[in-house]
Amino acid sequence: MISLIYILGVLLALLPWTWLAKIYADKIKLRETLKEINELKAKIAELPPSKEKRRRVLKLRYEKLRKKVSNFFMINLIILWGALFMGIVIGRYFVLAYADFFNIPPYIPSPIDIPYITQEGYLSDLTLFFAVVLAYQALHNKVTGVSLLQTGSQ
Repeated sequence: MISLIYILGVLLALLPWTWLAKIYADKIKLRETLKEINELKAKIAELPPSKEKRRRVLKLRYEKLRKKVSNFFMINLIILWGALFMGIVIGRYFVLAYADFFNIPPYIPSPIDIPYITQEGYLSDLTLFFAVVLAYQALHNKVTGVSLLQTGSQ
């Protein structure tokens, strides 16, 4: 039960940060921006060398949009670092509060004894934290639109 409390605490800490990244992605219209980048790349590739002025204009627009996406990527990275820090703190706080309320040890019991991971029948909370974050990362990528950056599709 204490591991479930820890998982819920971590998820509650991560969710607001994901929605914050989604708000920024919606603000810059990430999907439309990526679609326009792909269209501009195709237009630039098919323009003949004689239309140098048109090519320069399209290239400037392309660079501006790429900078927008690059800024989103960096902001998303900063948001993730904040989320990870808060997840560790809040998850641990939930476990300590739960253990104090029910007067039990604040350790997460391990269902099996795994060498170097469990100690005296207890699981390190960071091991469970990393498992939760790995499972949560796919949802974060889908909600914020980072999955679009990975696939390169619209």
